[in-house]
Amino acid sequence: MIGPAFTLIELLVVIAVIAILAALLLPALSMAKQRAQSIYCMNNLQQLQLAIEMYADENKQKFPDNPGSTTTINSWVTGNLSWDWPPKFPNFQNTNTALLTAGEIGRYVARNVRIFKCPADIFPGRWGPRVRSYSMNGFVGDTLNINEKNNPGWRRLLKTSDCISPGPARTWVLLDECPDSINDDFFSVTMQGGATATWTDVPASTHNGAAGFSFVDGHAEIKPWLDANTRAPVSRVNPCPDNKKNSPDDIVWLQQRTSSHQ
Repeated sequence: MIGPAFTLIELLVVIAVIAILAALLLPALSMAKQRAQSIYCMNNLQQLQLAIEMYADENKQKFPDNPGSTTTINSWVTGNLSWDWPPKFPNFQNTNTALLTAGEIGRYVARNVRIFKCPADIFPGRWGPRVRSYSMNGFVGDTLNINEKNNPGWRRLLKTSDCISPGPARTWVLLDECPDSINDDFFSVTMQGGATATWTDVPASTHNGAAGFSFVDGHAEIKPWLDANTRAPVSRVNPCPDNKKNSPDDIVWLQQRTSSHQ
């Protein structure tokens, strides 16, 4: 025996209830996805940090080189990223995973090229997803002393034993760099001027306004940013629109974990 059919009003009520439930569930699902991306990113950073530690253990506790130029294998990673939308020529280094393991830590990552890419970095170049999201603290492995001109008097961290202040648990090594800012291996931080300093390279905010970091002691964390100039959306232009802008709270936090006075 067939029961009575739904009336139109009853059907509309059911649809309304389903819509309400969906509206309640979607934010929770979005938060769960963001949390999963953060965990995945921290895992990537910890694996890369372990590779750096293994390199240091086999090289008299020296950090891998961070020369600010990825045209040489004498760098922790190789490959120079850029935006290559028309009318620009395509940059095939954006998608060349072989460049990731051609650098000094390549042999320590078991050819796992996926750990160089943050899952929250969903901004492809002209020919598809770019292969790297992370850059290294410009004071770490700065064998060419690139920081001398803009940051005189600040300590270069060439060996793990140089990380005295602020100490291994508070000295960052790798971070998520903004997709508009990332290019070579090197992340520059202006130390002069404190809170009045401006960005030269810009950290990412792809984790819902936050970025991933690894530290000398091997741990990783996600740092939520406070200033609007740090949290600006990705624009697919280079130089990054936030370049030369000021984020007083965020840049001081980063300075305090980048290096120390000699």
